[in-house]
Amino acid sequence: MFPLIHVSFIGQNVTLVVPPSMESATLSDLAWRQAYKQAVIEVVEASRPLYLSIGNEVNRWYEKYGMGENNPNGFQHFISLYEEIYDAVKELSPQTNVFCTFAREIVSENRETNLTVLSMFSPENMDLLVFTSYPYAVQGINLHLLGWAWLHDIDQNDYLGLIKRDGTEKLAYQVWKNLSKSS
Repeated sequence: MFPLIHVSFIGQNVTLVVPPSMESATLSDLAWRQAYKQAVIEVVEASRPLYLSIGNEVNRWYEKYGMGENNPNGFQHFISLYEEIYDAVKELSPQTNVFCTFAREIVSENRETNLTVLSMFSPENMDLLVFTSYPYAVQGINLHLLGWAWLHDIDQNDYLGLIKRDGTEKLAYQVWKNLSKSS
């Protein structure tokens, strides 16, 4: 097991996470961009992580806001911010693998996501290609890294953990432990 640091700008209902003092900020807002970049840099300064994700399921943002030239929340603003952060992280910690995470499917809508955004990123600025997915949806994919969202089910409606809320280990947890031992 190893740590993977994950920082995301996307909040509930695919909205921008902002501090109270920046309630009307957009993805193109310079003060917000600087604050987000600085937060990521502080994490890297403190931990020098091997793996760093600077955006979760970012293609969902693209699906909601698009790339309109006059759209202050257009996806092009994330791409440019990602590139700035990538360069700053690599200067500070060259061994850190930097990436953003893409959603493979929108489970609530029972459909695959729009992955055309992959071609919008420079391969030189994407150390890993990482997707969120549900275990039943990854059949046939040659996985090099498998991360699980959480160890325990979060509440009575959650079944994604490796261990039930009452502490009972699920079959997936046994598989996880066996995979960990074999690597």
